[in-house]
Amino acid sequence: MTTTPAPPPPLPASDLLPSARDGSAGPYRPAPAVPTPARRGAPRRPLRRPERAARGLVVLLVEVAWLGPDGLATGGAGLALVFAVLPALLVAFARPRRVSPRLLFLIAGVCLVSLRCLVAPNWVAVLSGVASTFAIAVALRAPHTTGGPWLRSLGRSLLALPRRLTHLVASRQYVARRFPTLRGGPALLLPALLSLLFVGVFALANPFVGEALEALGALFGRIELPAAGRVVSWAFALLAALVLVRPSVVRAGRRRQSAVTEATTSQREVARNTMVALNVVFAAYLVLEAVTVAHGAPPEGMTTQAFAHRGAFWLTVALALLTLVVGALFKGPLGRDPGARATRRLALLWACQGLVLAALTYGRIALHVRASGLSDLRIVGFLGTTLVVVGVLLVIAKVHGERPLGWLLDRQADAFAIALVLYAVVPTHRLAAEANVARLMAGDDAPLMHVWAQGSEMESALTLLPLLDHDDLVIRRGVAMLLMDLRDELRRQARVATSWRQRNLLAAPVLERLEAADASLGAALGDTGRVDARRARGERTLGWPAHGAR
Repeated sequence: MTTTPAPPPPLPASDLLPSARDGSAGPYRPAPAVPTPARRGAPRRPLRRPERAARGLVVLLVEVAWLGPDGLATGGAGLALVFAVLPALLVAFARPRRVSPRLLFLIAGVCLVSLRCLVAPNWVAVLSGVASTFAIAVALRAPHTTGGPWLRSLGRSLLALPRRLTHLVASRQYVARRFPTLRGGPALLLPALLSLLFVGVFALANPFVGEALEALGALFGRIELPAAGRVVSWAFALLAALVLVRPSVVRAGRRRQSAVTEATTSQREVARNTMVALNVVFAAYLVLEAVTVAHGAPPEGMTTQAFAHRGAFWLTVALALLTLVVGALFKGPLGRDPGARATRRLALLWACQGLVLAALTYGRIALHVRASGLSDLRIVGFLGTTLVVVGVLLVIAKVHGERPLGWLLDRQADAFAIALVLYAVVPTHRLAAEANVARLMAGDDAPLMHVWAQGSEMESALTLLPLLDHDDLVIRRGVAMLLMDLRDELRRQARVATSWRQRNLLAAPVLERLEAADASLGAALGDTGRVDARRARGERTLGWPAHGAR
């Protein structure tokens, strides 16, 4: 008798459906869901509460320092408060925060700029303060970023403003997460409209409700809306907060030198021939320039002013091109090739000739100063030439130390930042006025034209007080007229300045000194009116308009 075999026992579920412990996907199990990629344009990480608070504090700082019932602040105290408090806010709320020597250097520069604004602001101080503040925001996250990456970070942060504004306005995640009933527009609009409808019906039914509505309407009628200027200032403050609190940082990449240490024969020949030709050209020009400067007078048919201005500008351009050519030519294997040592020595010789050219450029500017006095613009010329000299020295250090081109660019960016802060902080008008007054008191009338201009500057006005005793009657009356005009202007500013934000530390002592010298000013001017003194000053100074400097 044939027996039917028993059916096999059913397989356990663990054999049909693989366990989730091994992470496999069996034939009866759906494959794991692929995560949806993040929406393009979304922020890389959510905005934290400290960053929201920092943005609000930036807007509040602008309201306190620049705005108010008396309008936009025109003095330096408000600017000083902004440049003193804003970096502190960035340091306090930055996450992550990286402290570095570069960050400390930038903070020290902003403190100097803030002090300068408190005493007497100028546009260079404002520009350097804004640039340094953004540099602090970048240095807090990328301490080694400078030069090109810093500028790219600024451009990327500005380009990201539309996306950040859209995210700021359109995002309702913060509200929706805490108030689920306020997710949509109808959830707010419909209850409000219905409530207003029934309040209106109740006002018609009960006179007390009507009287309450009338009182409420009168209260809202007395509320003044903010002026358009304040709204624009708030908007700019919000944009500044979006840029500074979380800048789009472009980090400086690691500078890896190429493994190739030997240049090709063609590269060696091109570099050697270029250095030989440029050394010959510079040597020939240096002889001509030295003879011209040693002569102590400009070439025939050229004024001293044109000779100094053209020389200072174009010779500075030549020195800047020198740094670019050497930096670009020796950025690759030529900077380390043992067979290119002679070419690198020629490059060092060319850089040394650049230093001689810079000394002759100083000579041109000094020749102009000796001919017609010192001015703020000529101090800029000295400072710009010094900046280029530092660049040439950095080129020498690059070639001698076989450093990469990025190192040269970073050091030159640091030198430019230092020069900008120095020019913003140093009282150049006062220094120039002191030099010119000393020459005038010694009997040299060459700086007279610049003295007229410096008499209108609050920074340098008090330096001109000794000229009230000058032997020349026109100089005495011209200086008295200028100082009286400045005194009247400071009086007007003191009357208009109704808050601390519109005042400078320098204005009050200058006005006090001019008020104390009122008798000397009147004695120097005599019976001549200011209009006659201004006309006489124009006739006295060749090329100066008779209607005055102001």
